[in-house]
Amino acid sequence: MVAAALVLGLCALPLTVSNIKRTFYASTSEPESYSPDWRELTQFGIHLGAEQPLYPLVVYTDYECPACRKLQMDLNLLRAKYPKDLAVAIHHIP
Repeated sequence: MVAAALVLGLCALPLTVSNIKRTFYASTSEPESYSPDWRELTQFGIHLGAEQPLYPLVVYTDYECPACRKLQMDLNLLRAKYPKDLAVAIHHIP
């Protein structure tokens, strides 16, 4: 019993250290990208909604992400409520 606990503890240690390193010492080698004209981003991706919207949204999503799935359901409700005012440009980034 003690040996099993020791083995599990030794296996958990590298995982814990890896998670701490990834959380607190994230790589900053790639700068965040910034688009001075965000409207150019609405030209790409999947377009849903009005042709000339009052509120264009650019959404970066992953179709396998549960939170992104929830966001998509909320966006569908908003598009149904404001069909002439809202458009969404979806960019899939897995």
